Amino acid sequence: APSCSRSLAGSERAREANAFPAPLSFGHDRVFWCFVRLFIGDLFRLERSPDVADVFFYHTHPIVHVEVIGIVVKVDERKLFTIFTVDDGSGCVGCLRWHTDNDDVGARGPHPPPQLGQCVNVLGRIAPFRGVMQLKADRIAPRDDDPNAECLRWLEIYHLFRAVYQKPFVVPPSVQRARKRSRDAGEGGPEEDAAAAAAAMGADGRPAGNGAGGLVKRRSQGDEAAAIARLGEAVWEDFASQGVAEFQYKQVLELRTPALEEVWAATLRVVVHSRGIEESQVSSALREDVMRRAVVALIKQGRVVEVEDVVGLRWRLVLDQDLACALLEVLQRAARELCADGKAGEGGVSLSSVVEGVKAMHPVLQCLPRERVRVCLGTLCEQSAIYEVAPCRYLPLDGT
Repeated sequence: APSCSRSLAGSERAREANAFPAPLSFGHDRVFWCFVRLFIGDLFRLERSPDVADVFFYHTHPIVHVEVIGIVVKVDERKLFTIFTVDDGSGCVGCLRWHTDNDDVGARGPHPPPQLGQCVNVLGRIAPFRGVMQLKADRIAPRDDDPNAECLRWLEIYHLFRAVYQKPFVVPPSVQRARKRSRDAGEGGPEEDAAAAAAAMGADGRPAGNGAGGLVKRRSQGDEAAAIARLGEAVWEDFASQGVAEFQYKQVLELRTPALEEVWAATLRVVVHSRGIEESQVSSALREDVMRRAVVALIKQGRVVEVEDVVGLRWRLVLDQDLACALLEVLQRAARELCADGKAGEGGVSLSSVVEGVKAMHPVLQCLPRERVRVCLGTLCEQSAIYEVAPCRYLPLDGT
């Protein structure tokens, strides 16, 4: 089955531009309340929300539940549950059904469970387990009644992609006006106004396990982490615009530009609010701690790497164009090896192999995260420098 994988590069750009909606805006997106119909391959490219557990983003749309269709290729029955592996041609995903679940089709329900080779429609919650994508199936229904069910679903997903998914989610104007009136009236804004109501509910609309206070606290911590991450991005952009290749911690603390000062002020306001302190209590030690966390966030994102030698500890910027050249070099070398082995074009080079290859060629990139590599590969696909042979498998366009 075809996949919308290349189009997901827009989602990566949205992440870097902080275009994802705030958690309290999720409910204004109709997609959030639906079982979103996707290709299985696209499940592996979803972005996890940094603020709310079990919520993922497809482009800028928050989603919790999905609906997929495919062929059962494996049945793994255990004592308490059964995992049905479903394949739609773009990828495979395990669909877990607890034996205690009461459903039309269950592992041990009143109707026989799905059989190998049977076409099924799965509705479930996105529930990765130990780093592996998985669905907690609410319903697994056979679709043997229509031999064209899969093909019709492909067409439907493409239509939904053009009509809904690729369009960015925008908070309704009426809600924006209400929030503006609230801020102008000095009522604290939508986050404070809705915190009590939102804190009592989980991502699935059920009461949160730790009560309202626990979720409000996690929410504040999430706001602080997001603000510090944005500060780190502002620092990175400032150094990159100045042509600075490497910097030391002292340079970060001394960095002062009008744009950065605005981000600094916004970050400190969030930190002060989340920690319940007064602005007059902001000390130099707190500022240093915030900036240290901003640099750590850049390291985790793969935007900078640590370099330590006789000069001392410093950080080197990993520019997008430099990383793209390194990845293209790795893919070209791997493609030549495939040609030499008589396997040209067979399956392409996996994402894991690309990550390992770039780390082997450039030891300074040992801490480069897999996600940064995937984002950069998506950009190369958009630029037609490489193409995706299969989900997360790539080849250079010229093959050399």
